Amino acid sequence: MRSLYKGYFQKSKVFLYPVLGIARGISTVPEETYIAWPDRVKADDPKLICLYNCTTDPDFEGFRNNVLLKHKLLDDIVLGTGEDEIYIFDLTGIGKDYQKFLNGRYSEFSEEHKNIVLDFFVENDRLGELILSYLNPSEHYVEYARLLGVDEKLLEEVGELCTAPDLIKETLILNI
Repeated sequence: MRSLYKGYFQKSKVFLYPVLGIARGISTVPEETYIAWPDRVKADDPKLICLYNCTTDPDFEGFRNNVLLKHKLLDDIVLGTGEDEIYIFDLTGIGKDYQKFLNGRYSEFSEEHKNIVLDFFVENDRLGELILSYLNPSEHYVEYARLLGVDEKLLEEVGELCTAPDLIKETLILNI
């Protein structure tokens, strides 16, 4: 690893979206994912909110009919303003891992959850390498200590190499 990603990234897209089992690399992806939506979904509800803009992908209608509407975790659909569609998925089945996600304890995910996330990302690309380090931080303390210019023991005390989700950024702000 030569450098670290220092900006915020949507944690729900990296650590929760893969649970849906939707293949990576398809043309139809959500504009963004969230875990809360004022007056509809609280952050501690085990839900994943996917915002799709239907005009950005010519294959969206087929994807909607064949994947989203038939998805076993689909809980609700809300038509947004313009071309936005919001799909809410129920993640009750990963309750303990969802709590670990909320607390930013990615290294404590169950092995099953870690494998789902790692299988979603290609291990030999930059993003896959980062995700692997977040899920198995103890194997990467030396690298991170060097890149951050800190003592390795400090990282061991902190435990995690990735910040917890920012609940403000993980909240959908969209008036219907």
